[in-house]
Amino acid sequence: MLRQSDIYFGQDESGRFLPWLIAFMVYLAALSIAGLFILNGLTQQFGAGIENSMTIQIPVTGSPSRDIARRTEVLQKLQRTSGVISSAHIPVKRVAELLRPWLGEATQSDQLPLPQVIDVAVDRTRGIRSDDIHRLFEDFRPPIVVDDHGEWLSDMVNALRSAEIVAISIVVLTGLATVGTVIFSTRAGLGLQKDTIAVLHFIGAKDDYIARQFAMRAAWLGLKGGIGGLAVALPTLAALRFAIGDLNFGLLPDLNLSSSGWISVALILPCVAIIAHLTARSTVLGSLSEMF
Repeated sequence: MLRQSDIYFGQDESGRFLPWLIAFMVYLAALSIAGLFILNGLTQQFGAGIENSMTIQIPVTGSPSRDIARRTEVLQKLQRTSGVISSAHIPVKRVAELLRPWLGEATQSDQLPLPQVIDVAVDRTRGIRSDDIHRLFEDFRPPIVVDDHGEWLSDMVNALRSAEIVAISIVVLTGLATVGTVIFSTRAGLGLQKDTIAVLHFIGAKDDYIARQFAMRAAWLGLKGGIGGLAVALPTLAALRFAIGDLNFGLLPDLNLSSSGWISVALILPCVAIIAHLTARSTVLGSLSEMF
């Protein structure tokens, strides 16, 4: 239905170039939308369960009995501290697994003094901060290290949010560029079809009828270009997912695109066709009111 038209557009070269331009813009939009959903998923996954957590690292002293005593003292003080919900010792084997992506097989060496690690869950509404935890053990030698996950999580979330804004900007710009491209192509087609339009007016054709012919053609070209853009974007997304998965080493959450993300990417096709249809129709109606 989209391809049927009572106006012959064979001499209009824009029919060959418009789908390519739209395909490129759909490609960029698809990657940006997919990236937007992935970034949003990363923000949620990073924030889940660690926003209200801290980590205490207790350096080893060389004396196993003293290390156990220091760990016990830390856990006992934490249990008596207001604002601390829970605290638990992380086994050394688990610590070695977490460090393996950076240190490799060195984590298996007995010569590497891995610290004892305490995982702490806190209640932020009580106003507790990492400085408060550190003051509890300021007399420890060697001193303990307190990492507040909420602090670096806030910086990471801000960075991800900035990347999301960039992705949204790209989608908006590609949409505007699509509108501008369709307007330019439609105006060029009107110039080439000026005599045909004059004949149609002479035999009683209304402006809305003529605009509908251009709109159907633009929608078809937009749909064709959109299919081409998605046909390239989907393998690109799969390749990026595969490449990032090889480099991940378990350090990042899974970068799969959610079902809502796939639906949003798929909706690009009808959106492009509708944008092209409405843009061409309004352009033709506006131009005909000036020409005749």
